[in-house]
Amino acid sequence: MGKEKTKKNPAMRMMAYIVPHWHLVAASTMAGVVKLSMPLILPQVIGYFADELLISANCMTDTEKMNEILKWLLLLLGVYTLIYIPAAFIRQAGSMEVANRIMNQMRCEEFAHLQRMSAAFHSKNQSGSLVTRVSSDIEQVHDLIWGVVTNIWIDGITIIIYIVLLCRINVFLTIVACLALPASVMVTKQI
Repeated sequence: MGKEKTKKNPAMRMMAYIVPHWHLVAASTMAGVVKLSMPLILPQVIGYFADELLISANCMTDTEKMNEILKWLLLLLGVYTLIYIPAAFIRQAGSMEVANRIMNQMRCEEFAHLQRMSAAFHSKNQSGSLVTRVSSDIEQVHDLIWGVVTNIWIDGITIIIYIVLLCRINVFLTIVACLALPASVMVTKQI
């Protein structure tokens, strides 16, 4: 019964292919979260510039303020260079590696299955249509894994990070924004 259930449920069958590569999926997901969270740093730094350096009546001279701004800009450049770019690479490379490994495994299994089929099956079906069907189906699975599987995790974690950061700013406005979210999703789906 367990085997029948697995055959009928495509999500469980996909998970059977993905689970052996969980470490790559996890690394790709974490890199994607870092990549999507990095743009949140810039508004924080600009807020610091505006609130602490430019508006507040602190004892810093104009030269000290310019040095502080330059220091933060160089720090931002370093963070983007040393963290954002590698995170973007790891996210893409990890997802692609998982997708390619699964695609290779599926092709091997599919061609082994075709080899076990009877001669009558092969005489009824044109070989070109079989190869095209197998190739296109596996390519669609490849695209699904590469583009969707890690994005689900990345988007979920990133939304949680955004909600936490929004709650730090104003809890009431965060609740209002979250209540409006389902309506905006429904409108977007209809377009």
